[in-house]
Amino acid sequence: MRTYQRAIYHLPAVLEDEFAAELFAAGTLGCEARPAGTSLTLAAWFHDQPPAPSPVWIRLGVRLAGVEPVPEQDWLAEYRSGVQPFPLGHHFWIDPGEPDQPAASPPEGRWLLRLPARTAFGVGSHESTRLALELLEETDVAGLSVLDVGTGTGILAFGALLLGAAKTLAFDLDPQALPVARENARLNRDVLAGREPALFAGELSALAEPARFDVLLVNVLPSEVESVLPDLASHLAPGGQWIFSGVLLEQEAELCRKLRAFHLYPNRTLQEGDWVGLRFAQRPGAAT
Repeated sequence: MRTYQRAIYHLPAVLEDEFAAELFAAGTLGCEARPAGTSLTLAAWFHDQPPAPSPVWIRLGVRLAGVEPVPEQDWLAEYRSGVQPFPLGHHFWIDPGEPDQPAASPPEGRWLLRLPARTAFGVGSHESTRLALELLEETDVAGLSVLDVGTGTGILAFGALLLGAAKTLAFDLDPQALPVARENARLNRDVLAGREPALFAGELSALAEPARFDVLLVNVLPSEVESVLPDLASHLAPGGQWIFSGVLLEQEAELCRKLRAFHLYPNRTLQEGDWVGLRFAQRPGAAT
């Protein structure tokens, strides 16, 4: 049985989002916060040795309280047994329950997506996924090609197909994401009407050089794709649009500055709490 490392951090509650983003950038498999007034305890799971807080975080009041090995288990089984479906965006109804249970009935006008909660792969409850999906809903993707970067459960790829995309290619660096996304595609075969995204696990470099897409979906921390921004931009078709979520408010200006190098400018911004989602497009006459 596989063993993971669980790190326990103590920190001021106001730093929760920023420090959790730091841990995700460091490769955490998931976090669990337990608030206690103005402070909180944050548990984070890793494949290997968890990172110690940097001197900057220590000065802000973050400390590593301990690290312990924990055996692999399905930590979300109890959650799935009692979880209730919930609305997402304007068109979707998410059922994160057990896959062998009867499917929920969505309200009229919403598509049901069955996404059983699995460790390290969200079901759309995080602000960044909600923002990405809402931006996707506002984007006319009918008949277009879509590339979903860091697909996880496949939720954005499924959403793009349901909103009329002609084809969707989705991939993730984490090889464990691929069977999760494939199983979710199987669970949602009826609502997808037999249309499924093409899926692979690996690097962006696996794409054929000339492959271009009308819409890029990137729901990851900017630091995770910073080194491949030029490659991503090269896969955006002329006149295409780039939806970027997983962005903390404090990172927005820097991300916009970097994408201006590819003649991409934000034409829509949504915010929820400390997170923002942005849609970028080329200015007329510009090319990436």
